[in-house]
Amino acid sequence: MKLRVQVPLLLLFFYNIEIKMNKLEKNLFEKGYTIDDYGNVYSPNGNKLKPIKKNGYPAITTRYIDENGKKCFRKIKTSRLQAYKTFGDKIYDYNIVVRHLNGNKEDNSVSNIAIGTNSDNAYDIPKDIRMKRSMIGAKLVNKYSAEFVLKIRDEYSNGKTYTKLQNEYKLPKSTINYIIKHKYITH
Repeated sequence: MKLRVQVPLLLLFFYNIEIKMNKLEKNLFEKGYTIDDYGNVYSPNGNKLKPIKKNGYPAITTRYIDENGKKCFRKIKTSRLQAYKTFGDKIYDYNIVVRHLNGNKEDNSVSNIAIGTNSDNAYDIPKDIRMKRSMIGAKLVNKYSAEFVLKIRDEYSNGKTYTKLQNEYKLPKSTINYIIKHKYITH
């Protein structure tokens, strides 16, 4: 019974840490920073800030003092600022992400920003692009020919051990296991 109680508390602990760290958007607005409907960020004195990139997303760098009194710097995506301006504290809800409706990371206009789940975010990508990405991923995973897969399965069914197959084919044990135990699509 203890484990059932401890796991949610542990998750709640990490969730609270994440919320505390991410409230920087709210703090920036409280300090007087603003963002217009086109995604341009302005300092408290009205100067337009030049965004930098954070994983391909426009972001600004902010300085803050952490709970230990230490000066820290953090990049904040402008999309999160736009989302905070539009949706408020809802952006801090559990399992909520900021979405770019047209799939363009650099378009932080108010009409392109929404919040939702990771699943919602994935469906914002056009279907043809999602399919193309999945086909690329499938080819990376399934890189062995049908002959090769059948040969390994045959040798295993005739008594060869994982270790012998691993040494003979110079493959990790996990790959040998996957080939033997799973439906392996070849091309």
